[in-house]
Amino acid sequence: MSGAPLRMYGELAPWWPLLSDPADYADYVIALRERGGEVRVELDRHLEGLFGEAEWLDWFRELDFAARVAGDKWGRRIFVGEKRRS
Repeated sequence: MSGAPLRMYGELAPWWPLLSDPADYADYVIALRERGGEVRVELDRHLEGLFGEAEWLDWFRELDFAARVAGDKWGRRIFVGEKRRS
């Protein structure tokens, strides 16, 4: 086995503990190879969906970005922004 770093990433499907709440949790699973060759796994949980699109777009504009929402090839809604020239 070479000493090359192990880079693995996985995202588990989001789950909603309260169906009436628009926020959800996303769990990210990360496998890391240590210098000695041992592999450890970390879980990183994110609470997502706390702010709506309009709030995010306002914040981007406050930071001088021309921002909009677009669809990607997987049908997800993503933010696209370009820093305005001063």
